[in-house]
Amino acid sequence: PKSVILEDYMKLHRTLQAVNGWEKDLDLVKKVCDVALEISDLHMHTVTADHDGSNSAENSSNRESLIKCRYLLNRLVSKIATVYVDDQSGLEEVQVLKTKMAEVQRMIDGDSTIR
Repeated sequence: PKSVILEDYMKLHRTLQAVNGWEKDLDLVKKVCDVALEISDLHMHTVTADHDGSNSAENSSNRESLIKCRYLLNRLVSKIATVYVDDQSGLEEVQVLKTKMAEVQRMIDGDSTIR
């Protein structure tokens, strides 16, 4: 199910980030970002799918899941933006991550069913 897929994406995410200097290799940056976006989509889809009739424990778990997702995206934005301060090549990925992070934040802030 989705939890197994999410675990696999998290393993892939950690493996890609374990490569020494990944943040300086634009191809690896793109791969790390793509995986992070897939992870985010899985978190967001799971929360959306769980809304019908979910209880407060599930709502709390969903909120925690979204907060972890936002944190993951924020760490990537910080790491990539630091490396590409003077070089514009990585900024497209940063912008995509920031957009996804804003979507996650809206789900955290705006949806009373997951508070």
